[in-house]
This record gives sequence, structure tokens and C-alpha cells, in this order.
Amino acid sequence: MEILFQLEELEKRIANLRKNIVLQSELEEEKNKLTALTARVDTLETKSSQIELNKNNITSLTNLINSCSQEIDTLETSLSNTQDALSDIESQVSILQTSVNGLSSEIDVLDSSVSGIEEQLSQLSTSLDSVESGVISIQNSVNTLSSDIDEVQSSLNTLELELDSVSADLTSAKTDIDDLDERVSTLEASGGTGQSVNVTETFNMGVKEKFLSGKKDETDNSEFLFFRCEPTARIVGNISLRFSSFPTDIESVKVYLYKDFEDELIGEYEFLAPFNQEQTLNFKFEFFPIKNNYRLKFKTGGSEMANAILEDYTVELEGRNVMILNRHHELNIQVVDNVYFVTKQNSNVAHYLEQTTLNLDEEGEVLSNLTGTSFLYKTYKYTFYQTQTQSWRKSTVKYVFALTKGGLHRFTIQGLTATTSTWRGDNIYDVFISLKSGQSSYELIGTTLTGTPKISVMASFNNASLTTVTLNGNVLDDVYVQCLPVYDNYVTSRNNSNTAGYILMDNNGKIFYLPNKNATYIIEIGQGTQPNAYLQPDNNTINIYYTFCNTTIKRKLVRTSENSPFELVSTIEKFPGVTEYMEGLNGVSVQKINGEYQVINPS
Repeated sequence: MEILFQLEELEKRIANLRKNIVLQSELEEEKNKLTALTARVDTLETKSSQIELNKNNITSLTNLINSCSQEIDTLETSLSNTQDALSDIESQVSILQTSVNGLSSEIDVLDSSVSGIEEQLSQLSTSLDSVESGVISIQNSVNTLSSDIDEVQSSLNTLELELDSVSADLTSAKTDIDDLDERVSTLEASGGTGQSVNVTETFNMGVKEKFLSGKKDETDNSEFLFFRCEPTARIVGNISLRFSSFPTDIESVKVYLYKDFEDELIGEYEFLAPFNQEQTLNFKFEFFPIKNNYRLKFKTGGSEMANAILEDYTVELEGRNVMILNRHHELNIQVVDNVYFVTKQNSNVAHYLEQTTLNLDEEGEVLSNLTGTSFLYKTYKYTFYQTQTQSWRKSTVKYVFALTKGGLHRFTIQGLTATTSTWRGDNIYDVFISLKSGQSSYELIGTTLTGTPKISVMASFNNASLTTVTLNGNVLDDVYVQCLPVYDNYVTSRNNSNTAGYILMDNNGKIFYLPNKNATYIIEIGQGTQPNAYLQPDNNTINIYYTFCNTTIKRKLVRTSENSPFELVSTIEKFPGVTEYMEGLNGVSVQKINGEYQVINPS
């Protein structure tokens, strides 16, 4: 209908154009009359010339001229009117010409639209043919699916029969697993014999751990991660770093991941602004292991991260027999003079407690001089003992603690209220403290970043010397990622000045006992993480705890006298669901269960 309307309008415009053409014809006739009049004027001028020559006819010519003059005036007026009319006609013709041009364009557009409609109709016809073909194909597929459903139903009936058989197999497998568990317990019991048993553990395909950091450093926000694995499955990892006091005036933050002691760069990740005051950065990595243990180092940014505090980080690793070897430091307990000195770390805020009865629900005093700059490891009371013929006396009491700063991993001992530190133990990524009865000294024990166990002996809080651990005069292999003391919760009752020895953990998660810095023997205890060891009141028994497969395992070392070597007892005690175990006084223990520390009192 729209096209018919436009055609009617076009016919009206063409009719008007024809009328204008008639007017133009009339204008041409008027021009011809004007030409004739001009010719008559020429004739009159000729006659006037003749009258000039012939003065005898002046009067008649004068009358004729007057008459002609009047006629000329009339003609001029008519000519002027005719010119005005001609101008109007020319203007109308121009307008008509423009309209005609516009109509021509509209006709072209209409023609194109008609062509497009015709093409769409053609395509629609083709599509209808295709739809009809598709309907036929779908009908065929429905028929095929109907047949397949019948086959699947038949297969399901077969599977139900097979599931009954599998259920029986599972019952048999459960019995086999119980037998294997008993065999593993037997193998663990033989850990102190020094014999090599070719057994491949298959205890997990992945692990997830969360670690507190609380570190702020002006030069290097770095963290180190040690783990064991088996090179039979790809390592896929994810690390989440949680920052507070995060810089908001930067455009991006980069996180770098390095592998092994050669610091091979295996990942570089950039996170773009905007950043909130607290920010969690997540990045993933993967590689195929070619050995059983690795050290990863990850660090963030440069000078733009100088004021950021890495509150904590969560590590997820997928792979065969993966076990993270880093230690948790949320809670530390030292016992001196039957008093618990407790350090609780909440990200970059440390709380200090001094209690005669252990209660972890108390917050305690916040160590404000530590907040935001370093990380508290231990707090305890230092007591000076002097041996005087089977007796001792207390001389001085000091409160000291050890801490680390950023990626430098430096440790110190300082007064509880002190605001400055003398840094000691550079390049050590972990630290432990051991008191010694009968002497005015303690030991700061740690492991270097390259894995060699080092013991720093600090005398009178002034001097320190690094001592490399040896076995039968030979330096131990560069394989240990942790070195900690055997704690003595009954140090005030001792009359001797001997330490109870050290616990070593290598980069495969194997745990060993070493009696002293210059040892003549070493005992393999087992495999696991989070080890703790305590000398008992009889002075001849050491209880050792470590975690394996979400279970804490307890082993014992005994000796017949103070001068004889320790031996490993074959008895194994297990605490399922406990991932760390710390001894207190008189049977009290602290156990980490489902990620929370609980005080367990003896029944």
C-alpha cells in the first residue's frame, strides 16, 4: 500500500509539471509577439528617419510617433510583466526539477527495496526447503535415539548386576587395606634400624595448607616453600597471598615464582588496579617434577610493595604423594619454672601470655613493638643457673623472643619491651630456641635457605657463633630443611648442663634424631611433618611427635643411662585427626584438630 501511495503522489507531481510546460509555451508566444513589436519599432524608426528627411510630413509623422510611443509604453509595460511572469515560471521549473530529481532517487530506492524483497523471498524459499530436510533428519535421529535408549537401558541392567559384584570386591579391598595399614605400621616401626625398605607410599594426590606470615620488609617480600613429591604426576599449584596495608596508588603488582635452589623463574603474574586496602592475589603454576623434593620461592613486586604486609598465604598442590614440609607458627609454647610462656600469632599481630595453667582462650598482651614489622616465633623466660655442688640458684630473669623480617629471614633475641634489635642468624628461614640448665646460655637453632642445618650458640645474650652439625666428624649432607631442639619442660629440675639433642627433617620429610652437634650416631624416626620432641622427667626418655596423613604419630627414644645412646622403641601411638601435638606439664597437651588448637587435660 505504501508503494501505491508513493506512485499516486508521483502522478500528481507529473501533472503539475505538464501544466508548467504549457505555461512555458505561452511564454514563448509572448516572446514572439515582443519580437514582432521590436520589428515594428525598427520600421517606425526607419519611417521617422524618412520623416526627418521629408519635413513635409512632420505633422503626420509626429502624430504617428506619439501614437507609436504610447503603444511602445504599453508594450514595455506588458514586456515587464511578461519578464516577471517568466522569472516566476523559471523558479517554479527549478523547484520542479529538484522534485523530479528527488523522485528519481526515491524510485531508485524503491527499486532496490523491491530487489531485496525478491532476494529475501528467494532465500526464504531455500530455507524452507532446508527446514523440511532438517525435519526429516531430526525424525531419523529420534528414531536412532530411541534405539540407543533401548541399548542404554539394557546396559544399565547389566551394570546393576556388575555393581553387586563390585560391592563384594570393595568388601574384599577393605580387608586388603586393613592388612596394608598393619604392614605400614610394621614398616614404620623398623624406621630406626637404618635399613632401606623399598616401599612406595601412596597416601595422597594433593594437599592444602595455610601459613601465617605477618611480614613487612622495605626490600623483599619473599616466602619459601619446601615440599616432597614423586615424579610420576604433574605438579599443579595455586598460591593465594593475602595483604593488608596494601598500596592503592599503584597500577599493578607482579608476583614472581622461582623453583629450587637455582631460583629458576617458572612464573610471572601481574594483577591490575584498582586495589582495596586488603587484597588477595591468586596465581597458578604447574611443572613436571624430575625429583622427589623441591623448594619454591615466591616474592611480590619491588619498592612499590615496601609498606604492604603479607598477612598469610594458602598453598594448594596437586601431585602424587605431595607433602608440604613448612612449619606452622600460629602457636608456640615454652615451659620454664612450671610456667607456660605462650606466643599466639594472628597475622602481623602477636600476643604474649604467661600462665601457670594453660588457657588458650586468653588473648594476652599485644606486642606493639613487633606489630607490622616482624614475626614472633617464641617468647619465654630466661633464667641464669649456676651449678654449685649438686645445687643451682636463679640469678637473673629476662624475657626474650626471636623474630624474622621479610625476605631477609634474619633472627634475633631481644628484651620483651625493647624497641631495637641486633639481628643474628642471617639467611635462616626457620628458628627454634633451647634453654640449657646449669649454664648462662641458650641455643638459637635454625636451617639455612640452602638446606644445611646450622646451630647458633648465643652466650650471655651478647655473642653468637654458627656451628655446623657433624656426624662422626663429617658435615651432614645438604638435605635438611628443619632443625629444632628436643625441648625440656623440666629444665629447672636438672643438675647437668647437657642438651637433649636435636630433631632433623630432610627434604623428603624423613625425621631423624641427633644427640648433639658433634654426634656419633643418628636415628631415623619416620616420615611426616610438624615434628616436636620433649625430654621426660626421668631424663632418659624422649617423646617425639610428627604428622603423617592427617594423623599424629608418637614415637619414643629411651636409654639405659645418661651416658648411653638413645634407642628407638618399636611401639607406635597414633592420634587420628590431630595435625600437631605439643606437650605441656603433667600430661597436659595442646593438639591441633580441624585447624584449631585445643588444650587437652589428662582425665
